[in-house]
Amino acid sequence: MSEKKYVVILFESAEKAAGFYNNVRDILKAWDAGSGMRLLDSDEYPTKRYNGWTNYETWLVNLWIGNERGSYEYWREESQSVWNEATPGEYDWQTREQQATYALSKHLEEELDENMPEEIREALGGFYSDLLNAALSEVNWEEIAEHMIADVDKMQDEEEEEKVSP
Repeated sequence: MSEKKYVVILFESAEKAAGFYNNVRDILKAWDAGSGMRLLDSDEYPTKRYNGWTNYETWLVNLWIGNERGSYEYWREESQSVWNEATPGEYDWQTREQQATYALSKHLEEELDENMPEEIREALGGFYSDLLNAALSEVNWEEIAEHMIADVDKMQDEEEEEKVSP
C-alpha cells in the first residue's frame, strides 16, 4: 500500500480558495479517474490541533504568554501599539488587521528568541538545542498574533487623535 501524501494551501480569502478549488477540481475530473487522487473535505485534513490551536507548541507558547501577569500586560500593550501603528498595505487583501497581525507575529517570534537566557542557550547545546528549536519552529506565531490583535481596542488610536486635534 502506498503512503498517503497531503498538500495544504492557505489562502487570504474564501473567494481565492474557492477559485483555486474549482480549478483543481476541473483538472482532477479531466485526469485519469483511476489515479486515486481527490480533494479532501475540510474535516478530512490531517491535523495536530490542540485545544483549538494549530498544535501543542502554539497552544503552549500562548498559554505562557497569557498566564504570567507581567507578560500578559506587556504583550497586551505591544499588541495595542502594533495595532495603532498599522496601516493597510499596498494590495486590497493587505488589511490593517492583516498587517498588524503579521507585524506582531514577527515581533513575538523575534523577541521570544532574543530573550532566551544565554545560560539556556549554552546549556542546551547539541541534541537538546535541536529539540527546542524544532518545537519553536512549529509555533504558529501568526495564530497567536491574530488572537492578540482581535483583543485590542480598535477605537483607541482614533480617540487619541480626536483629543489631539483642535
